[in-house]
Amino acid sequence: MIKILSYDSPDLEQYARSPGYQSDLAAVRAVYSGQGLLETAGAFVFLTYLTLPALTAVRPPYARDSLARSTLDGAAERVFLLRLLGLTAEPAWSKGIGNAKVRKQAEMLARRHAEFPGMRQDYIDFLAALIALAPLLVRLEAGQPPSSTHFRGYWRYMSAAMSLITAKLSGEWEEEQKCRVFSERNAGLSSDGEAMLTAFAARHPEHVAAALPVLFPRPRSVVRTLLGGFDA
Repeated sequence: MIKILSYDSPDLEQYARSPGYQSDLAAVRAVYSGQGLLETAGAFVFLTYLTLPALTAVRPPYARDSLARSTLDGAAERVFLLRLLGLTAEPAWSKGIGNAKVRKQAEMLARRHAEFPGMRQDYIDFLAALIALAPLLVRLEAGQPPSSTHFRGYWRYMSAAMSLITAKLSGEWEEEQKCRVFSERNAGLSSDGEAMLTAFAARHPEHVAAALPVLFPRPRSVVRTLLGGFDA
């Protein structure tokens, strides 16, 4: 059973009111700064997801037979992620998880996803870790890792934020190794994944090209095989 953390959890409230919260939030913004970094990180997560048939099979019943444009563009996911990370330009949703509205939305989404047929805690843990790792791996590939201060603040914030979607992050190195192992063991293509990947590459070729070098080896091989050695 997937246990949902309440948005008004005392631990989260305490963290959001702590002296270090604002510096952690600033660290998130610093990690995500840079031209195209948000888009590349998002493409990294989405492409990895599409190469994992076990995950693409976990969808709500109403979406099983259709590929909505919002799925391909990730519009709803992008709005939520910007709010969760404190990067949104919407005043009412600012301040990241220090905003009770943001925490409540995260709790609602966690409850909804937990009810999807086939959803498992290890799938949620994997995706949460992937989201947290994405900008760090993009920066590492570009030769621009964050400072140690920004890294510590960023990981502390992401650990708290991911707890809202029922995931518990350990250290960054450990989470990266777990994601690599999961990806190597499970990567492949389903008919749904192939259709969505092809459509996403056609719609956002620049994001796919930027994310390809960041992908773990097996997912990268799957994407290149499907797209014919894709290069924008």
